[in-house]
Amino acid sequence: MINLFKNKDGAVALMAVLMVSAILIIVVLGMSDSQLSGSKKYFNNYAEKTIYYLAEACLEEAIIRIERDTSYPGGLVTLSSDSSCNISISGTSFKNLNLTVEYLNYSQNYLGNISVTQNGQANNVALLNWSKVN
Repeated sequence: MINLFKNKDGAVALMAVLMVSAILIIVVLGMSDSQLSGSKKYFNNYAEKTIYYLAEACLEEAIIRIERDTSYPGGLVTLSSDSSCNISISGTSFKNLNLTVEYLNYSQNYLGNISVTQNGQANNVALLNWSKVN
């Protein structure tokens, strides 16, 4: 068997360099993982706020359409180039609005409730509940 460690000084230096390199790689990977998780958390918070406001816009759009036509059945509404909302309606004078809002590849469901008077004007509007769809 060939003895690879004939020069003990070189072997010690090589082992020290390998150990320092391994420690540096672990530190760098840990820091990059921390940065990535922080960026992901920031995007998720931003997307949740954005999609909530998009849901409010969708709710307002549904109200406008119901005020124009009290028999409005709901449907797909494009809010912007990267977001859309699907509205489904149930009820008569008190209408439940089920909203599914898509933003980028992020989706959430919302439940709105409105009271509509006989002349078609909506009042007492509230976005009651929401939940994420994974």
